[in-house]
Amino acid sequence: MNDDQTPNLRTPTAKPTAASALGTLLAELWRYKLVVPAVALLITAGVAFWTMRQPKVYQAVATLEYDPFPVQPLGSAVEDTGRSMMWDMQEFYETQNLILRSRTIAERVVKKLRLHHDKEFMTGTSVAAAPSGDDLGDATKRLMLALTIEQIRDTRVVRILARDSSPDRAQLIANSVVDAYIEKSLEDRLGSSGRALEWLSSQMQNLKRELEVSEMALYKFREDNHSLSSSLAERQRIIASQLHSYSSALTEIHRRRIESEARLSVLKEVLASDQNIIALHAGTFGVDPSLATLRLKYREAAEELERLAVTYGDAHPQVRAARAARDTTLAAMKEEIQSIYNAIESGLKEHERAEKGIQLALNRVNQQGLELSLQEINYTRLDRERNSKSELYDLVMERAAQTDLTRALRVATARPVDAAVRPTIPVSPRVQLLTILGGIVGLAMGVAAALGISYLDNKIRGPADMEARGVTVLGILPVVSGGTPALPSYRRDKKRHTRRIESQERDLIVHLEPRSTAAECCRTIRTNITFQSADHPLRTLAITSAQPKDGKTMVSISLATILAQSGKRVLLVDTDLRKPRLHRAFKIPTGAGITSVLAGEATLDEVMQATDIPGLTLMQCGPLPPNPSELLHTRRFGELVDEARSRFDTVIFDSPPLGAVTDPAVIATQVDGTIMVVRSGGTTRNGVDAALRQLYSVSARIIGVVLNGVDLSDSNYGSYYAYYTGYYEEEGGNEPPTSKSVTGASA
Repeated sequence: MNDDQTPNLRTPTAKPTAASALGTLLAELWRYKLVVPAVALLITAGVAFWTMRQPKVYQAVATLEYDPFPVQPLGSAVEDTGRSMMWDMQEFYETQNLILRSRTIAERVVKKLRLHHDKEFMTGTSVAAAPSGDDLGDATKRLMLALTIEQIRDTRVVRILARDSSPDRAQLIANSVVDAYIEKSLEDRLGSSGRALEWLSSQMQNLKRELEVSEMALYKFREDNHSLSSSLAERQRIIASQLHSYSSALTEIHRRRIESEARLSVLKEVLASDQNIIALHAGTFGVDPSLATLRLKYREAAEELERLAVTYGDAHPQVRAARAARDTTLAAMKEEIQSIYNAIESGLKEHERAEKGIQLALNRVNQQGLELSLQEINYTRLDRERNSKSELYDLVMERAAQTDLTRALRVATARPVDAAVRPTIPVSPRVQLLTILGGIVGLAMGVAAALGISYLDNKIRGPADMEARGVTVLGILPVVSGGTPALPSYRRDKKRHTRRIESQERDLIVHLEPRSTAAECCRTIRTNITFQSADHPLRTLAITSAQPKDGKTMVSISLATILAQSGKRVLLVDTDLRKPRLHRAFKIPTGAGITSVLAGEATLDEVMQATDIPGLTLMQCGPLPPNPSELLHTRRFGELVDEARSRFDTVIFDSPPLGAVTDPAVIATQVDGTIMVVRSGGTTRNGVDAALRQLYSVSARIIGVVLNGVDLSDSNYGSYYAYYTGYYEEEGGNEPPTSKSVTGASA
């Protein structure tokens, strides 16, 4: 696996469910179960001690009723100038509440009760922190902090709460606040009425002068425009009548002129040729006897001429006489039409002169109407100003009279309901309540402290921590140390015989005590390793750890022992070329080892040593080389691994810790798989992450991890504890293993 394939070591492989998350949370709280009650008890005791040392505070309560619309003895016609019109009653109540808790009311009470000279009041402890001093300002601030105003919902009643270390003074302050508020309310109303009357009087004088000026301006206008004898409305009616008459006459004369022009136009066309005169219709000019006679005479002459011409021809004297008579009649008709034309032309001129005269008269009347309209506008403006001044003057004069009457009234907008009584029970401090709250807060802070400690704990605590890094947990090993009983209490024989192992024997506990818990745990690890690659068995294994003292040597020996007990040929190689320890565990003198083979000073057969465990062969480290990493990088080491694989069923390399040197990463590239040992409660998460990254960087195959030095009674290993308990009960054991049966730490 290369760097690009390195998994996120901080990301869990599966998203935890709500149940598992809750279980983890409860497990962490149980781990630090002593922190929660300790913090809760400490805070509760501190709160109780602090509360009992606080001075006693008494509270007196007085009630007051607001009356936004007090009784009006003078009737509704006389309105109170000292009361503002508030359509929203809630706004009125909030305003009065602010006045009750204002500095002005507090200062009145301080002056009345001389609280700024009362040493007990000035030096006593108030409910809230307040500045100290002996002047009026500090006393007022203290009193404002000691007062509380509460509006009773859906009522006009308000409660005044006064707190003080003296019950008598608390009662006196509450009642004095009510008195001071009512007194200020009356002063505000009377002061408002007086100021209103003074203002109204000055305005009344100004309005009187303005009214007189408006009346004189209206009179002067009437005089200048001669409108004293007749009103503007009457003059407007006269002008309107004249306009109507002139407009009608102008329309009529205009119509006649148009008719005359039309007739002249027709006559002009008629006089233009004789044919037009002959063809002239009889009704063109209406009934004209002369013209009608001439037309009849002309028709007869024309018919006579036509008859004679047919009879005698054109040259006959009668024909010529008839033609002359016809022409004479035609000339007479032309003269008659000309005379009619002249008469119409003369009438047209008369119509034009009349039209001009009527138009001039109409223009004059229009001008008079415009001037009269302007006069009306000016008159209306002056009259409106006079009426406005008059109405305003009357209103101010009436209001001034009403205000003068209300000055004599003393009706407040609030009245007391219940006077404050002397309190007998202090309201503060509330020892029981605060102690309970302190206990609740302390419990919450204890839980927070426990979770905080758990969050800051960077140690590997259980399989879940490793599984969260995407690494398989092959199994666990319990705590084993010198002085541990050879057999757990649940496996004692009937004679109650037990044997204590020595410190130097703890690495061989699986061999010395094959039915111990540690041995059973190793068998579980062996089974898990076998199932990791059932088709291709793992022949060569490197065992390393994240940091020193995690127990990787004991795990190497225990796993090799378990494999040898299963009938396999096992070779255990000490590749910790800096601090080798396998020879001491098996009590074998130092001599030639793997370094001798790699240096070419010995063969594999010469350095392999038999052990007391059947099937297990040991190859110790040998002389310590100056360059361990370079020695493991040689081709000879790879050949040694291949030769050992061909001669043994399983070869286990006990490697140094990854956090200290790079040797394990070199060995991991030459073997079939690598197992990392992690000490529960000892190895840090950062150390594990760094070790895993180092193995992933060289594409090593990580088989899994072994958690060493665990406490099976820990909640993190509940499932393992239940498993081994059930197992040994089935075997006829007397009791489950406890943390006291196997204690200490392995190297």
